[in-house]
Amino acid sequence: MYYFYEEAHAIIENESNLCTEHYQNFFDKEYSATLVLK
Repeated sequence: MYYFYEEAHAIIENESNLCTEHYQNFFDKEYSATLVLK
């Protein structure tokens, strides 16, 4: 699971070159939601 998280984060970091704030904000919200659900 940790590896999957790191891989997904790396992909988002790579894509975020086009729109850093959008991707980072989306990732932060999704990850925060995941932590809350856990």
